[in-house]
Amino acid sequence: MKDEQDALGHEIYDYLQGKEVVEIIERDDGFIGTSGGPAASLIPMVRSTRP
Repeated sequence: MKDEQDALGHEIYDYLQGKEVVEIIERDDGFIGTSGGPAASLIPMVRSTRP
């Protein structure tokens, strides 16, 4: 995959570097909005792997 094709990878990398990240989503029904970004998906995963 080319660097410019990896939007998710850049989003996660930027988040881990401390940058503010906004993820824009579009659903099949045409709704466009923002998600919780990497924090919404990474924080629960990190918490569940800690003893």
